[in-house]
Amino acid sequence: MSLRTIDIAIGIVFLFLLLTFVASALLEIISKALNWRAKNLHDAIGVMLADSRLLTPSDVYRNPLVLALSRDACSISRWDVLERMGWREHQRMVPPSYIPPATFSAVVLETVINHAAARSWAETLDHDRKPLYLFPDGAVEAARSVVDWYSIQGERDALLSVLRTALATQGSSIQAVRLAIEKWFNDTMDRASGWYKRRTQSVLLVLGLIIGLGGNVDTIAVVRWLYQSDAARQVTLAAASDYLKQNSPASGGARPGDTISTLATQLSNVDRQIADLQYPIGWRFGNDANKPDISLAQYLIGGLITAIAVSMGSTF
Repeated sequence: MSLRTIDIAIGIVFLFLLLTFVASALLEIISKALNWRAKNLHDAIGVMLADSRLLTPSDVYRNPLVLALSRDACSISRWDVLERMGWREHQRMVPPSYIPPATFSAVVLETVINHAAARSWAETLDHDRKPLYLFPDGAVEAARSVVDWYSIQGERDALLSVLRTALATQGSSIQAVRLAIEKWFNDTMDRASGWYKRRTQSVLLVLGLIIGLGGNVDTIAVVRWLYQSDAARQVTLAAASDYLKQNSPASGGARPGDTISTLATQLSNVDRQIADLQYPIGWRFGNDANKPDISLAQYLIGGLITAIAVSMGSTF
């Protein structure tokens, strides 16, 4: 492989890297505006509690432990149009995008104990006249009573199955029951992460098509430009080298914790870098001498190559 070929490859990869940052920043802005992470979490909890009469997603989100992780919708500025567009479980609160497993298990056990108290399944009193379900062993007995009652009613759902299995295998250890609930929650969140990645992969492909075809980022034209110009190869090689000296390859990408203003700054910086390198991309009209003559087939193929590279995101 000749040095020219290597230099061309570096120039193309560096362009794709910058465009990937653009797509990931746009994706993060969309995700924040529509509150996708919180909606994905809510959907995952909905799958966990499907058909459950013991606990519903609304019960989880109205529990004080989860409300403490939420934000009052009244605190959102009327000018913050993007955040007002985001999904909410109910209008008053902006739901959390993350719930700790320990919090979820506490919500489940609190619900079980409340059911036991309401139905008087744990009315046995100790010598201090306190209900038995206020003690660790009593909490296990309360959970067992609730599970047995719902089983008698013919209820079958994942939550009851987890509780029934934990109670049958872990004896009277309330901590073991909590750990079983938390493992169930973590396993579901792992699958939910896969759901979120598939959604973002589809959006990245759409953004890649918009950038590649809508922005006229023709990979074939860029390869030809790098092949024909020694100066272009030297400039892009130097820019790529300088970038890697100052940053790790992943440091310029969008992160979930970035604010929308930070993402906008990243987009501006990347746009300036691409403009400084003078890649032959974008639309040129009129009598521009640098306007490339390309066929429709090249435009479509070159743009599609760009879209596929950009859609790979952080993997690329």
